[in-house]
Amino acid sequence: MKLALHWKILIGLVLGLAAGIIVHLAWAPTEILPGGERVAGTWDRLGVGDVATYFAGKASDANADAGLAAGVAKFAVNANTFAGQLFLRLLKLIAVPIVVFSLIVGASSLNDLKKLSRIGGKTIAIYISTTAIAITIGLVLANVVQPGRYLPDEDRTQLTQRELANATAKIEAAADRDVWRTILDIVPENPFDAIASGRMLQVVCLSLMVGIGLTLIPEVKARPIIVFFDGMTDVVIKLIHIIMLAAPYAVFALMANA
Repeated sequence: MKLALHWKILIGLVLGLAAGIIVHLAWAPTEILPGGERVAGTWDRLGVGDVATYFAGKASDANADAGLAAGVAKFAVNANTFAGQLFLRLLKLIAVPIVVFSLIVGASSLNDLKKLSRIGGKTIAIYISTTAIAITIGLVLANVVQPGRYLPDEDRTQLTQRELANATAKIEAAADRDVWRTILDIVPENPFDAIASGRMLQVVCLSLMVGIGLTLIPEVKARPIIVFFDGMTDVVIKLIHIIMLAAPYAVFALMANA
């Protein structure tokens, strides 16, 4: 019996999580004791004294003893990282096109502007609602699971300091925005910049405006444009089907590397 895609993704998730836990438990990190004594980790035993330089492919005396086992480990890490990041990039690649093409086709197929305005309002409301739900789930999981609690104190401090400035800047920027500014930002100043930057609310606004414009011009002029965007919607949907075939393996790679 052929397994459905969602079951394959779930299996990849579980296997990737198990593989990540096993590697994490078996792979001993290099430790520096308070007295300055160095406790060899797994990379040291494989002949890799400078991991960052080794993965960068640069020559170093600290990695002179790296052999076949170190090369296999490096290849496995790089391959896993590549597979996961490639999958994420492909998802980002089709995210904006599917929104643009499908919304333009949907908006242009409605001749009643009242219906169109209701659909636009519902689309924006759904986007805001799903964003709020995603943020809530992320905050709840972060507080319940506390993924950083198992990190060494030194690593936790470094991560906190590294992200603190970025988080503070975002908080200050959000504090300076009022409701009017937030609504104004939905309308893109530069449509191409909005698409390139992946600002979804602006992309939704742009797509609905193009769809409305197509309903207001003569059908003989609008029809070829609508047919084009309809065909591009089918193309992107087909690409999504192809990309999702790799989802189980990509999920495994992402979880194993986490």
